Amino acid sequence: MDKSKRIYTQMTFDEYKKIVHAPKVKKMEKDKIYHVERLISARISYFITSNLKWIKPNQLTLLSFAILLGVFIISLFKIGIEYFWTPILQLFALYLITIIDKVDGEVARVLNHHTQKGMYHDRMVHFLYPLVLYFVIAWYFFNYNDNLLAFGGTLILAVLTSRLETFSETKELIRKKIKEERPILKDLIIRSKSQYNLILPIRLFYYATFMVYAWTLLYYLIIFIVGFYSSDTATLLYYLHLIISLIVIGYRVLYYYPNKKISIY
Repeated sequence: MDKSKRIYTQMTFDEYKKIVHAPKVKKMEKDKIYHVERLISARISYFITSNLKWIKPNQLTLLSFAILLGVFIISLFKIGIEYFWTPILQLFALYLITIIDKVDGEVARVLNHHTQKGMYHDRMVHFLYPLVLYFVIAWYFFNYNDNLLAFGGTLILAVLTSRLETFSETKELIRKKIKEERPILKDLIIRSKSQYNLILPIRLFYYATFMVYAWTLLYYLIIFIVGFYSSDTATLLYYLHLIISLIVIGYRVLYYYPNKKISIY
């Protein structure tokens, strides 16, 4: 066995957890849900690296693909279960993908098993995830009232959200270019690290508008439960969230990212 693999498999869980959480400590401190997710993923990845050494990170990523495909197909054909419960089961399946995404990264770091193919597949899961998520939501409410406008609006939201991460990564490429080449930019606004943290109300609003998938899933889980008792109330909450999110994400795509202050420290 590779020496690095043998060292990790001999660790206690607490020792292992400190290592796999090291790159994510700051984010874990800011987001309690993310913190809990990392505790869950660390436990799973520890079990895999200790007992299921034949499992590779790429296989876990392919599992995410399979779950995404299954969730999409169930929406179309309502396979094998009562449709009333279908979207809730789909949300749980999609949440499982967010855990698997963390697990495969931890396994890759621990076993030092990084591949170009794995990185590519991981980015594809991130791209497809919001498309499937919002299709599930749109299809569920379209079956309630046949509102094609809302269905189309949700699909537009899906496309915009799937590109958010790409826009963010583009900003990082711009930051790197500025640091390396030091061009004279007329519109460069530098921010300090202390300006990075958002105040709590803005952070909660950020969470509530499709920026963090775990919070999005929680919001729609609540809506679907409300729908058990009042489909009209659930539909109203859906429309409200759709409109607000289109405005917020449209703002981020068209204005926020092009004008966002850059930290070059």
